[in-house]
Amino acid sequence: MVVAMKNPILIVITAGGLGLSLGWGLAAQEPKKEWKGQEEYNLFQAYQKADPKGRIDALDKWKAAFPASDFAEEREEQYLFVYQQLNMNRQAFDKAVEILKTRPNHFYSLSAIERLVYTLPPPQTSADLDTAGARLAQQVTRLRGGRTPVRSTPAAGPAEPHLSALHERAHALAGRALLVAASRADTAAAILAAQRMDAHAAALVETKELSTAG
Repeated sequence: MVVAMKNPILIVITAGGLGLSLGWGLAAQEPKKEWKGQEEYNLFQAYQKADPKGRIDALDKWKAAFPASDFAEEREEQYLFVYQQLNMNRQAFDKAVEILKTRPNHFYSLSAIERLVYTLPPPQTSADLDTAGARLAQQVTRLRGGRTPVRSTPAAGPAEPHLSALHERAHALAGRALLVAASRADTAAAILAAQRMDAHAAALVETKELSTAG
């Protein structure tokens, strides 16, 4: 999966951090995982051989037959990847939220939420936006040693100057988080912060354009 990155600091962090083995290769560092017989392995093979549209059905069959598979976590990641590949943004967003309930620092899910929240069909729900904001706040809290950042909640229908001010504050907060993540070579937090910076910068441009047009 390719993540577009505009921040030069982030490019440096990613080059170093992603040198680690990710995904299925991590299993070698954990207790050895085993297939629960030939039947499960055959279902996995069927998933690998399926075309993109058929992979969801293959994953469903594998999950139904072996819900307690040693590879259950990797299987959930594959759901996330396939949903994104098929542009099933709502399903991908919900799957990322589900994964984060048990793996709160899961890199791919954090990245998916920050990217997908702006692609969901309008109107975006307050719960979706709050989820994206909470993920950044969670990473900032971790970087600050447990001190939770203050989050501002605007009233319904804020005036444009107020909305712009909120985006500016959020952009600055994400920028500070990016610098701290860069100093610690924390790839997941750096990418998350950079994505939030880009999102708030774009929102500021859009707000100013609407204000000028009006």
